[in-house]
Amino acid sequence: MSGILGRLRRIIGPEGEAPAQPPGETLDVPALRHDAELARRLVEMHGDVLPPRASVLAMLLLDRVDLLLADDAGSEARILVSGLVRRHLPTTITTWVGSNQIGAAVPGESVEQQLITLMAGADGAVATERHRRSADAQVHGRFLEDRYAHRDLDL
Repeated sequence: MSGILGRLRRIIGPEGEAPAQPPGETLDVPALRHDAELARRLVEMHGDVLPPRASVLAMLLLDRVDLLLADDAGSEARILVSGLVRRHLPTTITTWVGSNQIGAAVPGESVEQQLITLMAGADGAVATERHRRSADAQVHGRFLEDRYAHRDLDL
C-alpha cells in the first residue's frame, strides 16, 4: 500500500520495529481497527506541533471510529471508517503539519475546521449505525414473536 499510511506503517511499529505484515486495505473490522490505531499514533506523533484543540478533535474523531467498528459494523460504516482512517484524517494532519514546517503558517483554525467536518460525518454515521442496529433488533424480535409466541408447542 502506498501513500501516507504505507509510509506510516514502515515508520511506526511497536518499540520502533517495523510492523508485521499489515492487513491489506480491506473493509474487515480487524484491518480497520489496525489502521485506526495507526491514525491514532500519527496524531500522537504530531501532538506537539498540532494546535491543542486539533489534537483533541482528532482523538475524539478516533473515539467515534471505535464506536463504528463494533463486530457487527455495517458496510456503510466500514466504508466511512476506511476513508477516515486511511485517507482523510492522515492527510488532514500531515498536510497541516507539512505546510507549517515549510513556513506556510497555516492557521490552526484551518486544521480544526477540517477535523470538525470529519467529526460531523462520523457523528452522522454513528447515528445511522445506531438506528440500523435498533431496527435489526426490532426485526429479530418480531421474527421470534411470529415464530414462537403464538404456537402451541407439543413437546
